[in-house]
Amino acid sequence: MQLKQLRTSQKMLQKDVAALLGIDRTTYAKYESGASEPNYETLLKLAEIFGVSTDYILGRDEKKPAAEDGSGLVVYEKLAKMLLDQGIDVGTLSDAQLQRLAKIIAAALEQ
Repeated sequence: MQLKQLRTSQKMLQKDVAALLGIDRTTYAKYESGASEPNYETLLKLAEIFGVSTDYILGRDEKKPAAEDGSGLVVYEKLAKMLLDQGIDVGTLSDAQLQRLAKIIAAALEQ
């Protein structure tokens, strides 16, 4: 996996990525070292955070930005702030709700 390279290119610490994923830093560190593999939902979140395809994270494809600005993290932070301004804490949403929300937003951006 390309996780360490992606993380350092975004100038993030392991604890930063772990916090966005809602997991312990040591769990994320195991993903980077290859001692453990993320589940499907976590893999989707990682792709969103880093603005790449899941295939890129898995080493199957070239880097593909998920957003026009090339930064999934920037888009995530903007979305989280917008939702917080509306009284919605993204930390309380389930993985399924976050994925559905991401699909709705992606579809709206394509129009």
